[in-house]
Amino acid sequence: MNDEQVQSPPVNSPLAEDASSAEAEVQEATPTTPPASQENTWRRLWHRLKNSFLFRTRRRQIVTAVVGLPILCCLGYLLVGLIALPSTATLTDLKGIVQKKAEDATEWQTARNHDIVRNNDRVRTEELSGATLVFFDVSKVRLDEKTDVSVVEVSSRRGGSAVNVVLKTWAGRTWVRAVRFVDPGSTVRIDTPTASTVVRGARLAVEVAEDGSTRIDVEQGSATVTVGEQRVELAMGQRANVSAAAEVSTERLFTPDMRPLMDKGQAALDSPEKEFVLEIEEQELNQFLVAYVNENINFASDPQIWFLDDVGILGASVTEPFKAEVNIAFSLLVEDGQLRPRIRSVSAGGVPVPSQLADGLIHLVMGAYESYLADTYQWLEFTTVQIEEGRAVVRANKLYR
Repeated sequence: MNDEQVQSPPVNSPLAEDASSAEAEVQEATPTTPPASQENTWRRLWHRLKNSFLFRTRRRQIVTAVVGLPILCCLGYLLVGLIALPSTATLTDLKGIVQKKAEDATEWQTARNHDIVRNNDRVRTEELSGATLVFFDVSKVRLDEKTDVSVVEVSSRRGGSAVNVVLKTWAGRTWVRAVRFVDPGSTVRIDTPTASTVVRGARLAVEVAEDGSTRIDVEQGSATVTVGEQRVELAMGQRANVSAAAEVSTERLFTPDMRPLMDKGQAALDSPEKEFVLEIEEQELNQFLVAYVNENINFASDPQIWFLDDVGILGASVTEPFKAEVNIAFSLLVEDGQLRPRIRSVSAGGVPVPSQLADGLIHLVMGAYESYLADTYQWLEFTTVQIEEGRAVVRANKLYR
């Protein structure tokens, strides 16, 4: 929704402010000074953020602040030791006729909910049937009807921090939700008769036709598709088509865009309901983040956000002030109508970041962001921020009429 299209709100609403006067009221943030060696890079990032269209008017500040809450909630991932890492998969959500066959078995057996699937076991679904394979408690592969897969490998190493999953799809369609792990050595690989797709973290659909031709749709994150000697990099919103003769073509399904989530936040503010409720889907927030990073940031790439139960995850590759994959474990409390964000830990490439650097980054980001939250508190009294699998729900009482 364009700013010019928003209907006139109540007089006491933050949306009633004149856009030009609101622009003049944007104030400089005053974050805590980080370590000197990191100051310029982080300050350049914040300067770009506060001068972007997201913060040019008061109402955009409010919407951006609320939309950004789940991003801050999920600034990272649980580090080693916080997640159990069994080297098996679990079969759940069975529907219709689902069968499995162990590596050394000759006949298919009827599968049951919560069955354990080990390396080289095979699972298949019949017509109007389905099932889900759960790996390491967080990543999932949903099998559509008439689908046949083999669990080639489920393993962990380096004390459990690096994990690997290899799945072979022989026929049918699988929906993969591969949550990004802290250790950069962790991967999920989906093989088909004609292609091999490797992801560090991604949501994608893999469909295999009877002749072995393959279609890979990347809905979130990124993927590397290998066909013979050819490698193709897919970003969010791209599709790869691999023919039975191993010929590869790509196409664009959609372009990541910030506007849908901004419009959704605007609609929540415009709603006549007394309670402010904003339900943010994982993919919506990823589109927002990817679009912004692609347009404005040249020292970070492949940002990914994931929602688990009560936990948010952000993973990204950075090149400045150091080159690494950075992850930050973050929690969020609501106290007296305000947000109390707390970063638990920071790692780069699976290695803990020195506390001086971590503290500097945390203070700068949170100090600057809280200057906008302070303005938001004039209009919204937060009650809960609930993170569920695949989405986050922000609730607040409106302080304007």
